[in-house]
Formats: sequence, structure tokens, C-alpha cells
Amino acid sequence: MTQHIRFPSIEQLRSVVKQVRDRAKFHGVPLPKLTFNGSVKVHGSNSCICYDPYTTEQWCQSREQIITPEQDNAGFARFISELPGTGIKPYFNVVAGIYGHTKLKQGDVIAIYGEWCGQGIMKGVAVNQLSKRFIVFGIKVYTPGKTTEDGQDGGTSVWFSPAQLVKAHEMFEQEVVKTTDQAINIFSIQKFPTWTVEIDFTHPELIQNQLVELTNEVENCCPVGKAFGVEGIGEGIVWRCVSSWNIANVPDELDATIKSHDLIFKVKGPKHSDTKVKTTATVDIEKVNSINEFAANVCTDHRLEKMLDQLIQSGLELDVKNTGNFLKLVGADILKEESDVIEASGLERKDVMPAVNLLARQWFLTKWNKV
Repeated sequence: MTQHIRFPSIEQLRSVVKQVRDRAKFHGVPLPKLTFNGSVKVHGSNSCICYDPYTTEQWCQSREQIITPEQDNAGFARFISELPGTGIKPYFNVVAGIYGHTKLKQGDVIAIYGEWCGQGIMKGVAVNQLSKRFIVFGIKVYTPGKTTEDGQDGGTSVWFSPAQLVKAHEMFEQEVVKTTDQAINIFSIQKFPTWTVEIDFTHPELIQNQLVELTNEVENCCPVGKAFGVEGIGEGIVWRCVSSWNIANVPDELDATIKSHDLIFKVKGPKHSDTKVKTTATVDIEKVNSINEFAANVCTDHRLEKMLDQLIQSGLELDVKNTGNFLKLVGADILKEESDVIEASGLERKDVMPAVNLLARQWFLTKWNKV
């Protein structure tokens, strides 16, 4: 049965930072360093082809609804229906093979998402100069589930990694060569320039200037447009987490990882501000470094061990549930002993205490995880 398999909203970096901190707090672990893959955010219309491997039903979608050649979205459904040879079906066969045919269950849906872009779709960007084409940026296998009480989709999704996206598209292209000698305007975003960054979620603000710099480069000259021989601006970069969040010292019978591959954010350039999209701001690295240096200087092992002793002497254990009590002891001691240093450095309490709390929390949770 056809159903609209919605593509999730891509948030800003600050939303990912909150998700990571919430998960770290829930599991009682230090904040991680995670690796992200960046790919060009193409300015077009979010489109998708879905396939039910059991019923062999196939359908097209815009971001909001199922579409057909008769009730279309900028011609996407017609484009898919008129593909030469065996059309898009080899792509689904390849995806099913990579995922594992035996793992597919009745009711599962394979969804191939991409940007439908080119002439007549959006304006003012490099790819608008090109003929219409479909650039795949995401593939998932969706397993439906019960709708929650608040109306949320209870289904689960397994997304392909960037490496799997590349493999799937290369295999699809090989199949296309076997069945037709005509050019098919379907591409993978991972075949264009990509980037890799590591984000330390203890100090995520330190990555912002690099993200801004890369985004401005894409906006000034779109790498996708350039690959097709046209010059013009691009929209931005989408960043996806590609590393596992592993937990140290976990018993063998427990899961030693925390969910991370769903972490995704976008950064758009200032030339797209007329679309009311907020851009990632640059940060004062000198000030950030001063704050972090102060926090490192005052959060010494000696002080933190002393505060831990006070915590235990007060009748509380070294346990994640007592993290807040530990941070109160550390904060009170630093404000008592180091207020003159804070004032002399030109910093303010509201600047330094969040950094102090992060370091102290990391130390406490690391200590607790080793018990």
C-alpha cells in the first residue's frame, strides 16, 4: 500500500549539540568527539521514489505528498516514469542487495531521496542553469510502526552511510549501462566534493568558523554546478554523523554504543538570508580560548579530587545521579577562590561557568565510568 514516507527536517548545529548533550546526560557519559561528512546542499525540490519489495509497488513523492505524472511536482514523477530501459527498478534491486534481501520484512519500504533541480526549479543558483536532474542524497529502508498517541510516526528507519550511497549509485550506473545506452540524469551527491570534520561536543563552538568558511566557499561557487560546467552560487552544506559513539567500560551483555548516525545539520550561506534561513555565525576564537584556558587552569585534578572527597564525606556516592551535587561544590569553590582571576582576565561569571561545568562534568563521569 502506498504511503507518504516523509523526509525528516534538517536542523541547525545548535539542535545537534542539544541532542548530543541530552543523550550524554541520559546515559551518564562524557561528551564525545564525532566525525561528520559534509555534502553540498543543492537548491532544488526535495523528491523521493519509494518501492515496496513485497508488492513491487513504486511511487513518487514531493516533500509533502505522493505525486504522479498527472499531478506532478515540477515534472519529477514524469521524469521517473519516462526513464529508458528498466527505469529506476535496478536502483531498488541494488539497494535491497546492499541492505540484505533476507533482512527485508513485509511492509518495509525502500525510499531514495534526492534533490530535483535544474531549469525552472528554484532560481538564482548555479544548478538552475542545467537541464533537470535528480541528485540522490539519502537512501533508507523504512519499517512502519504504530502511530504514537501524539500523532508521531512510530516507524523505524535504517539510513545508508555515505560509503553505501556511493556503492549503491556505482552499481546502479553499471546496471544502466547494461540496459540502455542513453544518458540518465540521476547522480549521487557523494560523487561531488565532500568534506570531513570532527566536532568535539565539549567545545562545539570551536568548529563554527571552519563550517562558515566551507559554506562560504560553496556559496561563492557551487561544486555541483562547477562539475557540470556552469558557474554560480551554491546553497550550503549538509553534515551527517558518520562515526559511532562508543561507551567505554560497558559490560559485554549491554549495548556499548549511543545512537549517533541520525545526527544531521545544515549550514547555509548569507546570500540565502532572503529565504529566512539562519546561518551559522562565526565566533571569537580568542575569547573562547581564554574561557577554555581559564576552565582548564581551575579544574585541576587536585581540586576536583578534593571536591569529590567533600561529596563522599557528605554521605553521597560517586554516582551519575550525584553529578549535579558535585558541580555545585566545584562551582562554589571556584567562585570563592578564583573570582579575582575571573575579573582580572576580563571575563564574566556567565562566560566561564558553563565551561567549568562541562570540564568538571566530563571528569566526574569519566571517574564514575571507571568504577
